[in-house]
Amino acid sequence: MTLSFEDILSAELYKIKGKKVLVAFSGGKDSLALLDFLNESKDNFSFALHACHINHGLRREASRDEEFCRGFCKARDIPFVSVSIGEKLKRDLSSGTEDAARRHRYAALKETALSLGCDYILTAHTSDDQIESFFTDIYTGASVFTLGGIREKNGMVLRIMLGAGTFHVEDYLARRGLVPVFDRSNNDTKFVRNKIRRKVLPALYEAGGDFVPSVKRIQRDSARLNDYFYKTTFSAVLSDEQDIVEIDAAKFNGFDGIEKEYLLGRIFSGRFRFTKAALEEALKLLDRGGSRRADVGGGYCFEVSFSRIRLFKKFFLDAFLVEKEAGIDTINVSDFRIKFRGGFVPSFLTVRNRRPGDRLPGGKKLKDAFIDRKIDLFDRDRAIVAASGSDILWAEYLDINNEYVEFERFSGDRKRRA
Repeated sequence: MTLSFEDILSAELYKIKGKKVLVAFSGGKDSLALLDFLNESKDNFSFALHACHINHGLRREASRDEEFCRGFCKARDIPFVSVSIGEKLKRDLSSGTEDAARRHRYAALKETALSLGCDYILTAHTSDDQIESFFTDIYTGASVFTLGGIREKNGMVLRIMLGAGTFHVEDYLARRGLVPVFDRSNNDTKFVRNKIRRKVLPALYEAGGDFVPSVKRIQRDSARLNDYFYKTTFSAVLSDEQDIVEIDAAKFNGFDGIEKEYLLGRIFSGRFRFTKAALEEALKLLDRGGSRRADVGGGYCFEVSFSRIRLFKKFFLDAFLVEKEAGIDTINVSDFRIKFRGGFVPSFLTVRNRRPGDRLPGGKKLKDAFIDRKIDLFDRDRAIVAASGSDILWAEYLDINNEYVEFERFSGDRKRRA
């Protein structure tokens, strides 16, 4: 006997019993079925339910979809939050609309869930999405490590509908008399996933569904392989933030080729839709030695230097300059605090990051002094100096007039005192 939508999901609800959950609610058929079923089940399983609609602001129907979701929740007393990410998306489409939308959507869901004190974010991915994901990954240049499909649990995100298919969802909605909103962009085959859904999969299913078990087996094997290499390589990662990742260069260089490729691919794929060419370019930098940097996509730079390997957003290297008026002894900005003493207090100074051509008293290039100290390229280009005209009076990382300067650098949860 074929299990119903209710049967499949009821078997999963023990995972959220007594918890507070946030449902990602687009108003489409999958999320509508999920939210409605959870609302009907919340008292029996003692979980608290919230819904969040992410308005991408990319379609004419975006406001309509938001109002549909708001109305559905209001009629059922489901706490509802809507978050607009349109402006962020407009500024961040370098890696493609689909990829940027996914990244900002999950970021907004996580921020909302944390603000509400939720234990889990529930998304309405189905078994059909799993199959689509496999062929989408193949089409967009996946590796053997990235064919694992949609994970049931990933951090706060929990997907309890992976055992249900489109048939189950449509049957449930029909029996409940529920009509979802329809996203016309789902028919637009310029998007890779839609091309897979509308053209590739129908042809495969027409030839028979024998490929499905093979796809799921490959996804399971890929996920196991991915987990193994994650445990093997991530001890080399010193810090892992969305805008910057730092890797211990000595540990990384001790890995073999496939381990290096895995770790970089894992880090890149979590931030932008990278190409095989970008990964190969990063690996070439490692082979060349020295301090080198390259653009790899998505607004990121990849850098190899003395002690660390980094992937970081380009804004870290933006030019910076503050003028210290005579008599001022302290400058506080988001990245650092600098306090002057003695004869530096009554002086007018410029406080800025290093510039090409900067020289120390005596004529030595500031760049060469940093290289002598084996200061990483990333740190060299962000190094703060205090200058009077063209004369460098003090420089971060160097022993020049340190008796007149107290300096603290802040970067995320990392803090260094010069």
